[in-house]
Amino acid sequence: MLRAEIGNRLLKGWKSIWCRTREGREMRAVLAAFPAGILAAGLALPGGLRPFGMALSMALPGSAALAALGGSVVGYTVLGDFADNLSRVAVLALILGVKLLSDSVPRLRSSPAFLAAMAGLLCGAVTGIRCTLSSLGAGEWLFGMAEAALTGGITWFAFHASRFILSGRRPGEATAVQRAGLILTGLSVLMGLSGVRAALFVPGRVITCAILLLCGERRSAQSAAETGICCTAALTAADPANMLVGAVYTACGYWAGCLASLGRVRQGFVFIALGLAAVLVGGGLGQAELVRGYFDLLLGTAVFLALPERVRRRFPAHRRGRPVSSAGTGRTAARLRFSAGTLIDLEKTVEAVSKKLFETGVCSIDGVYTGASEKVCRKCGLKLFCWDTACNQTREAFAKLTPVLKAKGAVTAEDLPAYFTDRCPKTADLTAAVNGLYTQFISREAARRKVAQAKQVAAEQFEGISDMLAEFSGELREIASIDSALSERVAGMLREMGEDPEEVYCILDRYDRMRVEIYSESPLKPEAACLREELSALTERPLDGPCTVSAEDVTRTAFFEQARLKVDYGCCQLTARAGKISGDCCDTFSDGKGFYHMILSDGMGTGGRAAVDAIMTVSFVLRLIKAGFGFDAALKLINSSLLIRTGEETLATLDIGCIDLYTGRMEFLKAGAAPSFLCREGKVAEITGSSLPAGILQGIHYDRRSVRLREGDLIVMMSDGAMTVAPDWMKEELALASGEPPQKVAERLAQLAKRNERGPGDDITVMAARIVLA
Repeated sequence: MLRAEIGNRLLKGWKSIWCRTREGREMRAVLAAFPAGILAAGLALPGGLRPFGMALSMALPGSAALAALGGSVVGYTVLGDFADNLSRVAVLALILGVKLLSDSVPRLRSSPAFLAAMAGLLCGAVTGIRCTLSSLGAGEWLFGMAEAALTGGITWFAFHASRFILSGRRPGEATAVQRAGLILTGLSVLMGLSGVRAALFVPGRVITCAILLLCGERRSAQSAAETGICCTAALTAADPANMLVGAVYTACGYWAGCLASLGRVRQGFVFIALGLAAVLVGGGLGQAELVRGYFDLLLGTAVFLALPERVRRRFPAHRRGRPVSSAGTGRTAARLRFSAGTLIDLEKTVEAVSKKLFETGVCSIDGVYTGASEKVCRKCGLKLFCWDTACNQTREAFAKLTPVLKAKGAVTAEDLPAYFTDRCPKTADLTAAVNGLYTQFISREAARRKVAQAKQVAAEQFEGISDMLAEFSGELREIASIDSALSERVAGMLREMGEDPEEVYCILDRYDRMRVEIYSESPLKPEAACLREELSALTERPLDGPCTVSAEDVTRTAFFEQARLKVDYGCCQLTARAGKISGDCCDTFSDGKGFYHMILSDGMGTGGRAAVDAIMTVSFVLRLIKAGFGFDAALKLINSSLLIRTGEETLATLDIGCIDLYTGRMEFLKAGAAPSFLCREGKVAEITGSSLPAGILQGIHYDRRSVRLREGDLIVMMSDGAMTVAPDWMKEELALASGEPPQKVAERLAQLAKRNERGPGDDITVMAARIVLA
């Protein structure tokens, strides 16, 4: 049993290593870091410089850094002169101390600048101490300082390269900094491998040949040539004798890349043939190094041909077409505006079709009487008298049937006026015709009402979606730039904290305000205050927030640059005398762009039914605004939703106060809402609106008022139930209470309204907010 349990756990652990999850990537990184550390410590640059083991140990995160550090200690101990490497082992001990001390400070452990600087400083300090104690000359000191500078530089690039590799993303998704890190780290390793000889082969040159063939196959001949130039520079830096060999590799790689469309086998054959031709020409010149380089070319070609298909496909392929320009955001905004215009055209089309439908069929009850007379009187001998001589009397007699039809839905012979019973010989046919046509008229009217309602809702929805797209277009135009490097640093910090963000954007608007948007599968786990503090330190800007909104399996968390103002808020809600549930609903929140929102809705009536309408309205607005939509789009969609929610009349007021915490500008938006008040230095101003509530008619709009707020201003928003006293009395009470905290103000005004209500009363809600400096 014990053996089986141990076997199961080992199998489970082995599977977890190779699973495509963050934990699996981390475990694979730890397993690979130890041998990588040994290899890095063994690589040497011209002059005996060995910075790779120290740089790798400092650059890697967490447990992978410890594994790399252990491997580097082994590498520096076993490979090369231990006495010469003793100072590097001392640097590794200091690096271990730095990694342990910075582990509790995410801002430091995820900062490439800090890690690179510490690596260079530690290496330089140890070199200085060694030179002083051993009385070494200036040349040795200069070599030590060069190694320290290389250690810091390689650490910086290796940091970005390792973070990208550990993220598990595709090569094509790397940022410019990450690509530079990957390339320069790779060239550094290639330089180190070029100084190593294994039997007849130089690993650096073998790898160069395989990479050139991959570039030619997966990308283009030009890419192979560019890669060959970079690799030749690395080979030459390791050993000047590699210059001619690297040039031959570059030329062969370019021509082999031109023929890559013939297949990888033929591409490899061309590469070998061209290399042989270069050896024959160079051999005549006495270049023996070319012959040794040709053996590396043969082995590199064999490695290329042996690579599995799935490995080769991971190499980034050439992307045809033009790259995305910096004007991509502007083009997206233009496309959104075009889509918004298209939806407006659709709304006009719906309106035109509906109007056309309304022009067909029986349009009034007079058509019922006209149709009945056409059907019954057409062949009657008295037609000349009824419709020519006494036409007006006949029409008046028909008109007397209208109240009866509306009350009963049909008429009988007894309901006919004396004008018909005394003169008409076809009263039975006449009543049957009137009843049949009236039934058709009622059916048409019901259908017309449904068409009108459907048209109204469709037009409202089209207009609302159009406004949403226009809002997105405007928001995109507000973006001045996205700091990709900072975004990657924030993503790295979050991964260090145990999160796995899908996307991170550090956005600067045209006013140089920063907004950090984090998209993830689930809400972030770290405490909001701690995360805000770390982000503020990393971005070097004071941030506020967060504003979190979820949609299906994506959560957006936004932090925005701290504004100069903030809001001190208070609220009081009282139910009507006969109710237990308030028919009012209110809420406040700060969005990801530095705006503070106060939202209040009053459902029709009191109790549960009113509460449903109010809660639906407020939650709808909250969700849309948090997602980045505008107020007009939200109102149109709320209005159409209330119109179709039930067959009964349903409506809700909507009162929104939006405060720009950067500038102090506040906008009041009212749809059937009660007055609001602004109190400044003991003086009170009333802010009213005349728009209808949502859910009544198509085309409902806000009444908008805008004011510029100052420090100390007090804003009060309230539902209809709070207006049981005259507005002047409310102003006086507000002026008297203006010096109290907002919560006390809200309670005082709500209690005043409660004392003065008459009858069953209404639900009361009072929201108060004071503007203060942040």
